[in-house]
Amino acid sequence: KKNILSKKKKITTQINQEINNFKIQVNLSQVRKTVCEIKFTATNNNSSKKDLYVEVQAFNRKNINIGTFNYVLSDILPSQSAEKKDYFVKTKFCFLVKNMKIYGG
Repeated sequence: KKNILSKKKKITTQINQEINNFKIQVNLSQVRKTVCEIKFTATNNNSSKKDLYVEVQAFNRKNINIGTFNYVLSDILPSQSAEKKDYFVKTKFCFLVKNMKIYGG
């Protein structure tokens, strides 16, 4: 009996936040049996700034940091979006992420 995920990504966690008039969305998806993907999307909501630095930290149930991701985005005009993808190294399973914090400026 194999436990294989369907071809569709299963979003296990989604966080939305606004930083400096940018809409930030972070999704965690179990893309394969032992691969947890983080997808980061930033949309410029008429910010005069076109550049943004964002750090996403993920914690397990014991509040231990199991992943830190840094994103530097530049030249994002109003109403435009930028997307970045990365993968967890310290954990292979998205369900182990119990809390995420987003910092930026």
